[in-house]
Amino acid sequence: MSGGLHAVLEFGHSSAATEAAVLVEAAALGAVPLSAYWHDSGGASGQYGLIIGTGGSLDDASFDVALHELRGILSTHLTE
Repeated sequence: MSGGLHAVLEFGHSSAATEAAVLVEAAALGAVPLSAYWHDSGGASGQYGLIIGTGGSLDDASFDVALHELRGILSTHLTE
């Protein structure tokens, strides 16, 4: 992941399977798994979610479309 502006979207009490399912659909949006960066002292992943870039080269309209697409993906996989 390159440096810049990013947002961390934590999935709360989610699982690796949920994170993986969301990532399959959100990868085209440049999302990366939070679990790859979050580890406890035992080396196991402690948190699931996504990290997304917010300061890229997209114009405002394209960024808005991408956010709406991401919202749809998250709504599908993260309903309680």
